[in-house]
Amino acid sequence: MSRTFREVRADQRRDVCELTATLARGCDVRLIASALMIRWLASEHRSDLPGVSNACSIPWSRSPPIDELVKTAWRQWTQMA
Repeated sequence: MSRTFREVRADQRRDVCELTATLARGCDVRLIASALMIRWLASEHRSDLPGVSNACSIPWSRSPPIDELVKTAWRQWTQMA
């Protein structure tokens, strides 16, 4: 059964957020999520993810489709490996 990030125990979410924040100190890390999820992360995990805010960095009307963002992120990830 697949669970969403919101359904994971809070301590486990904090661990993932802290790992992400640590990686972001040395790398360009971008979270790809819906505007609703970004707002939830900013609300629930602001102290664990200091770079996350309620405002999305790209206005939704101008942002590329999410599947395009995911494919680009995946290509960049596989090129680094």
